[in-house]
Amino acid sequence: MSSQSPANAEELIRVLQQGLALHQSGRLAEAADVYALILQGYPDQPETLDLYGVLLHQTGNDAQAWELLNRAVTLRSDSAAFRNHFGAVQRALGDFDGAVSSFETACRLEPSLHEAAHNLAASLAQLERYEEALEAARAAIGLAPDNPEYRLVMAQCCRQLDLDEQAVGTLRHAIAVTGPETRLQISLARSLVKTGEEEEARREVKRAILVQPESADGYGLLAASGGGIETARQSVIVSPADGLAWSQYASKLCQAYEDADAISEARKAIALRPDLLAGYLIYCDSANRKYLFQRAFDAAKRGLLIGPKSHHLAVSAGFGELLLGDVARGWELYKRRRFLPEELPRLGLPPEWSDAEPRDGPLLVCSEQGLGDEYLFLSCLPDLLGIKSSVIVECDPRNLDLFSRSFPEVRFFPRTVSQQDGGSPVWDYHEIVETLRPTHHVLAGDLMGRFQVGMGRTPPGDGYIDADPEERRLWSEWLASLGGKPKVGLSWRSGDPDAVRSEFYFDLETVVDALGVDQASYVSIVYIDASAEIEALAASRNIEVFDPPDLDQRNELGRVAALISSLDLVVSVDNAVGAIAASCGVPSILLERGMFQISGDGDALFGNVHPCLSGAETFNRSKALAKAGATLKNLLAA
Repeated sequence: MSSQSPANAEELIRVLQQGLALHQSGRLAEAADVYALILQGYPDQPETLDLYGVLLHQTGNDAQAWELLNRAVTLRSDSAAFRNHFGAVQRALGDFDGAVSSFETACRLEPSLHEAAHNLAASLAQLERYEEALEAARAAIGLAPDNPEYRLVMAQCCRQLDLDEQAVGTLRHAIAVTGPETRLQISLARSLVKTGEEEEARREVKRAILVQPESADGYGLLAASGGGIETARQSVIVSPADGLAWSQYASKLCQAYEDADAISEARKAIALRPDLLAGYLIYCDSANRKYLFQRAFDAAKRGLLIGPKSHHLAVSAGFGELLLGDVARGWELYKRRRFLPEELPRLGLPPEWSDAEPRDGPLLVCSEQGLGDEYLFLSCLPDLLGIKSSVIVECDPRNLDLFSRSFPEVRFFPRTVSQQDGGSPVWDYHEIVETLRPTHHVLAGDLMGRFQVGMGRTPPGDGYIDADPEERRLWSEWLASLGGKPKVGLSWRSGDPDAVRSEFYFDLETVVDALGVDQASYVSIVYIDASAEIEALAASRNIEVFDPPDLDQRNELGRVAALISSLDLVVSVDNAVGAIAASCGVPSILLERGMFQISGDGDALFGNVHPCLSGAETFNRSKALAKAGATLKNLLAA
């Protein structure tokens, strides 16, 4: 084919048909070259814009696809197909409201376009507008009654509206027409559970797994529908060669935090059924909790070969890469966390910020996860402000004043998590987007990969949070009243630890002994009531650890930051307190590896943090405490 753009209308049609033929045969790279060539000479050729946009969406480049398809629908506003394609990209980018509008327009322009009716139903369901979604799904099925995808959406809506018998009926129809298919059978099983037919539901799950042995959904539903550990153990006694039974047993052990046994049984499941994702998933979770990082990483990589679309395994492999391998690859895999089933939906967002196509308008930085991670993620905010002049940041309401003081040029707003009508929580950005008009967004955690944390970025050592100077003055006066020794904050555990986290916490007496009773005046900065431990240490050893007066350490985070900023040094476990200290620029000893478990001996995020363990080193209490004592002595002597 010529490298020149088509010279006339006749040649344009011929070249476009050639590109379409390549596209339809799966030769996407060649088709993309043809479309790009046409657009060089005819940048507003609507059919080419549409086809190229569809291709880019198929290859995961949704940001560029949005641009092309937006132009296509502007040029051909009467094309239902164009509107349908544009809606698919809007939905992929998280703009479900925009997608609904596009699909509704497509249905109005061409009522017989059943694909648009189905897409409308799926988008409305994503927004939990189930009654409207059900109406759209019925319209799609009326146009294409034997399409199983359409019946899946209808069944989902029926279940949400407690029309469970209708869900069962529509799924049985689909299976009768198409034959056994895993997703249909799993959906049918879920509907049967709601109608009380649990035995039939289990049979459907087992049939589904026979059709698709690597089905993580099938495994999960089967495990959930059974009994506890003893029931699962009896299953492997009866069927010792059944890899699925071993994975179910391993799952029950993993759920009970019996990780050593879970790893052992998951290994058996993998040996018997190397094609089944469940064993790898369980192995990764339990091995990571036992600090067996290399083994978890290897299992995640093997599992991804079997199920490359498993976001759970991808994220697990990402953490392994951050700690043990290719950090850039680790950040890329970490991005897939947004697709995990436990992640809340994000509604009303503008397009994602793309390296390839930086946008000039305000950037919305979306909050994530827990309070401690917020401090870690926003450590890259100074880097961001070096290249973006207009930034809007979502944060925990308790941090609004603190962050606003530290970055007066940034607009901060409280987290948008809210309850939908059905009771399920979502991140809802409609009001913020309408009011502040951001043109693009980024998840806060993705800033770390974008600014090359762990890949050459020099970690700042002076923090990025500015505590209130008057509060600092008051706390400095209180600390001075405790005597002339250096003032060292201690955070040796957190509130409500589960069976995993409690393994990495300490008791107060052990920490003080390791650091040296006479080295400093110690101040409690744990965000729970530690008075019993403090009083017991004073009574048994006459060792005084000072508890800050009249401070709500869970909620008064501005005052907490001011207290911590007034200390000479902090010793902390890996929790939100340690993250605040690091963010305030206070020299900090971490009774762990570096923040966010990124490879290397130091800390990739903060130069003022001194980890007591290095790299992928297995957690060792004695070693961590010994290193903390030596580091404290050196830092106080400096």
